[in-house]
This record gives sequence, structure tokens and C-alpha cells, in this order.
Amino acid sequence: EVRREELESRNELHSLDIPYGLKVSAQKFFVGFTENIPVMAISFFLGFEAVANFQVASVFIGAVSGLLGALAATALPVIFSNITSRHKNLLSYSVLSGILASIGYAILVETLFLLAYGNRYQESFDLARLLILLPLLVSIRIFLVNIFTARGENIHIISVYAVANVIAIVFFVTTFGGMSFASSAAAYLYILNLGLLLPLAGYYFLSASRNTDSI
Repeated sequence: EVRREELESRNELHSLDIPYGLKVSAQKFFVGFTENIPVMAISFFLGFEAVANFQVASVFIGAVSGLLGALAATALPVIFSNITSRHKNLLSYSVLSGILASIGYAILVETLFLLAYGNRYQESFDLARLLILLPLLVSIRIFLVNIFTARGENIHIISVYAVANVIAIVFFVTTFGGMSFASSAAAYLYILNLGLLLPLAGYYFLSASRNTDSI
């Protein structure tokens, strides 16, 4: 019996998908690095005061995004159990969660932001108000990233993240001088997230249509 368990344990070890694990690790690095690039770009071009305003404005959006990520994680077992499915119900759930999160975020910002930070962070407040639609984009993006991660298309995700970061930084560098801090920072974040969302969504629906045609 002990010998049998040892053999089963060795078989499980050999069945581990090491290349997939390495690709997931690389993907996590790019995703995590993307979260830090806006701070580095703003500090380099606008200075540390702008970074402070940006980070204050990001407190509420960070909390909402963390909640959306936690909710999306509960759907991972369903996605991995059937990686060929489009999971339309989960997509609808993600859209609904994003809409509710945006509404909740707007209520939090309007009722608590100035109460917590005061009028001296007016620029941060202006930026936070401009980010109302961001939770919706984040919710859908998390769903799409989870779908393609389950399918093992990590290189596609990494490529999309790399291109989106370049586009967002180029836009920010070429436009921040003619815009207010709140407008330039908000535009940067929206372009970054749309640069991530649109290619992933396009590939999702394209692959879905191919699967339908092949039936």
C-alpha cells in the first residue's frame, strides 16, 4: 500500500505542467509590473507631489478592484472545469459586477473622499471622480484574463499587456503637458485598460465565432 502511494505521488509529480507554470509566472510578473508603471511614469514626468495625489485617488479604486479580483477568483474552478466553454453566464456576471462596482465606487467617492482627506486633496478628488467607469473595465478584463489563463494562452496575455503599456505611456508622455493632472492621469488609466480589454475581448469573440463555425 505504501509503495503504491509512493508511485502515485511520483506520477503526479511527473504530470506537473512545468512550462505552463513558468508561463503563468511570467504573466503574473507582467500583470503586477503593469500596476506599478503608472506610478513610475507619473513620478518621472510630474514629480512626487503628483504621485502622492495619484496614490490618494487610487485608494478607493484599489479597494474596489481587489474586491472584484476576489469575486472573480471564485469562478476559476468553473472556468478550469471546462476551458473550451465561452462561459457566457460568467461574462454576464462580470459585466453586472462591474456595473454595480462602478456605482458603489461613485457613491464612496462622493460621500467619503473629501470627508476622509479634506479639501487639500482636491486634485485627487477630481481624479477619483473621473475613474467611475474603471471598475467596469477592470471586472471584464479580469474575466478575460482568467479565461485565457485557463486555456494556456499566457503568451497572448503577456503580448497584450506589453503593447497596452507602450501605447498608454506614449499617449501620456505626448499629452500630459496640455492637460490637467486629473485629466492626464485618468486618460492614461483608461487608455491602458482599454488597450488591455479591447484586444482580449476581440480575441475572445473571434475564437468563440470560430468554434461555432466548426460545429
